[in-house]
Amino acid sequence: MRVDVCENYNYLFEAVALAMLLFQRNAGEAVHLVERRQLFMQDGVDAETRFADYKCFLERILALAEPLAVRLEDLRPLFLCQEGETGILQGLLRTCDATSIQDFSYASFQQAIRLGIYQLGVNADGAWPTQAEVEQVMARDLPFEEAFRIVEASSLADHQKLFCLRLIQDSSQLFGRIRGFLSELEAILRQELPAVDPYLQDFLKAAAAKGGKRLFQEAVGDFLQLDEAEFQWDKPLIIFPSAVDYNGASLRITVDQRLRKELSLGLLYQPLVSLKQQAARQQDVFLAQLKAISDPTRFEILHLLSDHSCYTKELADQLNLTSSTLSHHMASLMREDLVDYTIKGRRSYYSVRSTELIKLANALKDLAGRSTNGQDDARS
Repeated sequence: MRVDVCENYNYLFEAVALAMLLFQRNAGEAVHLVERRQLFMQDGVDAETRFADYKCFLERILALAEPLAVRLEDLRPLFLCQEGETGILQGLLRTCDATSIQDFSYASFQQAIRLGIYQLGVNADGAWPTQAEVEQVMARDLPFEEAFRIVEASSLADHQKLFCLRLIQDSSQLFGRIRGFLSELEAILRQELPAVDPYLQDFLKAAAAKGGKRLFQEAVGDFLQLDEAEFQWDKPLIIFPSAVDYNGASLRITVDQRLRKELSLGLLYQPLVSLKQQAARQQDVFLAQLKAISDPTRFEILHLLSDHSCYTKELADQLNLTSSTLSHHMASLMREDLVDYTIKGRRSYYSVRSTELIKLANALKDLAGRSTNGQDDARS
């Protein structure tokens, strides 16, 4: 399997992702890069602060696009079904090979509807179509009676079946409105995307360093536990960077073997994964440090060292400890990076690593701040 990384966005999919995001949220709703912000924090800085410029980009495109979504609210069920289900339209648009809505013609739209309806029949029968069968479906008109039969026999919910039939009956009118809506969204994106160009460049540099196959495995393959043998396609897998779906990955696979297989990978997907991993490691460090200083003697050692550096005998005398007992406590504190030591002549001087204590204090301060905010929210 060959994996190629595209250097530009698939603007059609970006516009569709923006439409879905608009219909999933309430107008004016606050933008959050991640849920559970504490899982994406390092050195007291969380994702919201670290990627503040990206958050501003999302706020701008949503503010600019929200009036369009309000005006075309009746299209919502085509993009997003009940209970957050993906609408039928996204699947249809993903059957085309266009990278811009300007390249998506009415003929392609009708072809996508035919293929989408055909896929419903394939899923019901459980038989994988041959290349000749797919080409036949793509080339001919699909009588309404046959489409109705396939849709009715499918496992779709009743409301989804109605959307499918509406697409067949009103395809010309709906195409014009959908194309106009996505064209306006694409125009907004083309205007605003330069703001996140540094993230695009970082994405492309990381992709070049890792190679397409490794990028695919890290983003989707390992997560889905996919066997590479399952993806021996005639055409390559294309990885497109995604700015709207900034922290996720979506893989496009259709029954049409002539179409390229594509993966949309968010620009912040890898940075957020890395940040989460670092935050998890940092949390382990904090827990070990808290355990180390929970011992009264070690806490007293830190208290003494916070005033000034001390050498071994000085510390032992002040704490009334034997040298072996003191060494045991100092080894524990040094293992958790809470204490440093320097040798001057024949003496070893110990001092507090204030940077580590500050990190630990900031972590506790942040925890207290979130707790206070949560109580305020509960009271309100």
